[in-house]
Amino acid sequence: AVVSTQRVEDSLRDIHIDFTFYPHAAAQVHGIAFWFDVAFEGSQKTVFLSTSPSEPLTHWYQVRCLMGTPLFARPGQPIIGSVTLTSNKRQSYDVKLKMHLAGSSETITNVLDLKNPYFRYTGSVPVHLETRPSPPPTTTGKTSPPPLLS
Repeated sequence: AVVSTQRVEDSLRDIHIDFTFYPHAAAQVHGIAFWFDVAFEGSQKTVFLSTSPSEPLTHWYQVRCLMGTPLFARPGQPIIGSVTLTSNKRQSYDVKLKMHLAGSSETITNVLDLKNPYFRYTGSVPVHLETRPSPPPTTTGKTSPPPLLS
């Protein structure tokens, strides 16, 4: 099937995602992190790309979007919200975040520029942590200790 390039491009101008999270424990919610998975369908094969934290890092990164004030949620208390990504002239997106704590009047919002590299998770160890000695690995006796960073 041939898909109109214009239709695909138009569908990426405004992306809206509603969400509801149910925390398993009491928590301070400081923001949200997200990533994407995509399939490039070619005539010979399909190539998959994921920016998931469980996959190798790419130059697209995962994104962490922090709110100015955290929400304080009880176990099972729904956190209802939305993320709206609006394309901008900087070849990126403006991100509008909204979170509401069910059963309260508490709502927090933030607007972020996705082009700002502060929001990208690169997997790099911060410089101030590289100079500290690594703590000894811990183990429960059921699994091997994690490898030490070199």
